[in-house]
Amino acid sequence: MSMKTALVALANRKSIIAGILVPLICVAAAASTLIDTEPLEGLVRIQVEGTGTGSTNASSGVGKGHPTGIVTYTASFKNANDSLTSNGIGGQCIRGAGTVTLTTKNGTVLSLEQAGLNCNPDAGGGGSDAVVNGAFVVNPTLSTGRYAGATGAGSVVTGQVGATGQAFLTIDGTIKLIE
Repeated sequence: MSMKTALVALANRKSIIAGILVPLICVAAAASTLIDTEPLEGLVRIQVEGTGTGSTNASSGVGKGHPTGIVTYTASFKNANDSLTSNGIGGQCIRGAGTVTLTTKNGTVLSLEQAGLNCNPDAGGGGSDAVVNGAFVVNPTLSTGRYAGATGAGSVVTGQVGATGQAFLTIDGTIKLIE
């Protein structure tokens, strides 16, 4: 085989390889553009931290977060008295449900419905520290302003520290705003 014949054969092989690779690369690029991003429109991470007074069954206070900014909050939790159980270290837990209402400085309301466990972690059984660890869903009909019609879910924790009446609130989740 002459040098010229060998070079022509090599060039033909490169053309064949290029003819196979280029369409594959184009198909892969096209496939990545087929992802529908419309469901992501209006999706927002919500995070709120707050402190106030009350108990795990009823508390109110002030908080800050995203996208809410500064808010006042009220939280309620009704225990399901038929579900009292030991937490394994001497304290007790009880199932229940309730609401958390966040009101922004301009009066817009984000209404959350929660369900979870209200636990007294005190191994001695007589303490007044307690925490509700639960999940929330947005109530789109009770929410107003920019949150009207919103949907979403996440976690909500409310706690009380001892007999001081100091309460805490933590919310972390995802909401979808109607734009």
